[in-house]
Amino acid sequence: MGGSGLGYGQSAVFGLTVRWDTPGMGGSCARLVVVLVLLVAACGTAEKPKAVTTQAKPTTTMPTTATVKKRAPTTDLEPVCKGEKFPSGAAYGGPPPHPTQAHGFGTLYGEYDAWPDPWPTWKPEVVDSGLVQLVLCEERLDPEVTDLVCHYEPQYDDSGPARTLTVELDVKALRLLEVRTGKLVTEARVTGVRECPDTAVVNEGEETVTSFTEVAQYAEAMRSFVLG
Repeated sequence: MGGSGLGYGQSAVFGLTVRWDTPGMGGSCARLVVVLVLLVAACGTAEKPKAVTTQAKPTTTMPTTATVKKRAPTTDLEPVCKGEKFPSGAAYGGPPPHPTQAHGFGTLYGEYDAWPDPWPTWKPEVVDSGLVQLVLCEERLDPEVTDLVCHYEPQYDDSGPARTLTVELDVKALRLLEVRTGKLVTEARVTGVRECPDTAVVNEGEETVTSFTEVAQYAEAMRSFVLG
């Protein structure tokens, strides 16, 4: 066809450049040219591409229910000293005092009354264990032998002869643990006072007398963490 009678324009469709030629006078049909051709129409209509539909499969999420194990108010917390933890227990936090139970030699057998206030109110058979934040664990270590010598007279007629005994110091390792996590809060080492005990109960052939630790020492060692 003659070039002198042709005009052209340009447009953008979905990022493709489309050019069309419009014949001049007497043209029989429109000719469509697509640069980077996808479809070509010549005096007719190009077939439309078939649409592809992808349907995602529905995902079903099953609800989960977490069961929280609740403790009875009289739950024994001594297992915390053996590595156990109680996730439903009270967290170590908030203003003091922080309810604490002591477990170990002597502390559960009539000596709780020897603890300063408010420790006696945290006695296992008295307090709801769900309120206890900390557990104080006691472990007896090898005693320390001293050069302190004490002389004892028989207290009774059948107590045997007078005895001269060397003082050894009772030694305890203390650990303060959080009930909920079992994590160590602090630890301390406590020894008996270096002095002659008021009385000595010894068997035949024994040559030492022990100066035992006292609960008041434990309470003092833990004061800043328990009472603030």
